[in-house]
Amino acid sequence: MVDAFIVSVLLICCSITSCTGNPDAVCDKFAPAGGDFTLPLPVKVDATDRLKWKRNKENIFNKIGDSVTLGKPEDVSEDGSLKLRSVSMETAGTYEAEIHTKAGKIRGTFKTVLCVQERVNKPTIKMRCESDKSGHKTVIFTCSVTPVKGVSFRWHQNGKPLKDIGVSVKRSVEEVGKERVTCTVSNSVSNMSSEALGQDCIKSGEL
Repeated sequence: MVDAFIVSVLLICCSITSCTGNPDAVCDKFAPAGGDFTLPLPVKVDATDRLKWKRNKENIFNKIGDSVTLGKPEDVSEDGSLKLRSVSMETAGTYEAEIHTKAGKIRGTFKTVLCVQERVNKPTIKMRCESDKSGHKTVIFTCSVTPVKGVSFRWHQNGKPLKDIGVSVKRSVEEVGKERVTCTVSNSVSNMSSEALGQDCIKSGEL
């Protein structure tokens, strides 16, 4: 076994650009606010090892063998991973773990940037009809949702995916016809779809 190694793992902040105050932070994984989350430790801790966890340079957990000197035994899993309960925006930060053998040799150091996102709410669709000077009619569907930051959009027409990825979709009335449109919003921790909505820019008997 290698005596020492460093593994850097990037995880979760309130958005892709972080709650840590660093706009350059990059997040590999994300956890929802209000839920529980476990920060994994890539190396299993032996029974005689010393394990230390820090958040933003401050010690939050310390264990020497079976003796916990800081924090609670239930704060970590059997393999040494850190358990975070009722995650909030304040949970975000830079987490570091250190593992030492009983003899004091370092087995590994790990650094994790923790980011948190709110779950998206169910979106709704608003429809607007437009007509140009020649009388050509178009329909615009707009997806409304909160929160908006860090959210991506996908559109479907009668269950078939559209290429549009923006907050709005514009189609000619003939393209839509009697079919119905839905929007799906997602971020790194959740996704929700709207109810299907048709267009009424032209009466059904005229289609």
